[in-house]
Amino acid sequence: TGQKIDVDWTSDVDRDSLSVTYFNPHFLESFTRLTTTYVDSDDGNEVLLGIDRPFYALDVRRAGGGLLADGERIESRYQLGEVTGEFEHRDEYYELFAGWSRGLQGRSVRRWTAGVTYERDQFEPVPDEVLGGPLPGDRELLYPWIGIEWLEDSFQERVNQDQILRTEDVLVGLHAFARLGYASEAAGSDRDALIASAYVQNGADLRSGQTVFGSLSASGRIEDGSLQNGIVGAEGRFYWPTSKSSKFYVAVSGAV
Repeated sequence: TGQKIDVDWTSDVDRDSLSVTYFNPHFLESFTRLTTTYVDSDDGNEVLLGIDRPFYALDVRRAGGGLLADGERIESRYQLGEVTGEFEHRDEYYELFAGWSRGLQGRSVRRWTAGVTYERDQFEPVPDEVLGGPLPGDRELLYPWIGIEWLEDSFQERVNQDQILRTEDVLVGLHAFARLGYASEAAGSDRDALIASAYVQNGADLRSGQTVFGSLSASGRIEDGSLQNGIVGAEGRFYWPTSKSSKFYVAVSGAV
């Protein structure tokens, strides 16, 4: 059926957590996906509910859905591997979106998506704990956005690509996505901000069954003419089958 239930317990330097996730890729016997997650940690909890009907095939013309996430936890500050302070972080994220496309045109697909997002982050000192620096400023953003996606019809069915003895649909071609939104105080945000993100990936087959992939991503906000929370990341991956039961693999990635 494709349904999945995950129960995970994790323990690291920041927290101990027990999480339960249920995923149904064919909710009500359709192509609608349902995801629910609850995380109970020793410093807070998190709840996530998502339901959406994606572009599940290249020639699909419509998509849409929503996401609700709410959580709280204690964030630690580090310097040279040592905790220098802590603060409480409560975050909320709600989103509704709809998408449309003309379907597969030749060997490529272009898709448009529009939606509205609300996100709020609040920060407080932890009682009787050292803050260790300035408290991050609270943020409240409510903004409409529009996105465009371009996807090349260049999928290959492979076995033993990233999973052992699993059939995988691998895109050896171009995939690009960009999204732009605007938050304003007049619409309920606590600031005026231009919110943007973009992603591009490409892949190619080389000689002797070798394959190389590369990707680049960027996101951030423009507030008062300056960049806030800007992130740029890149990744490269190389695959080289060396026998029927072995493969040489290299990955390099970085972010600024």
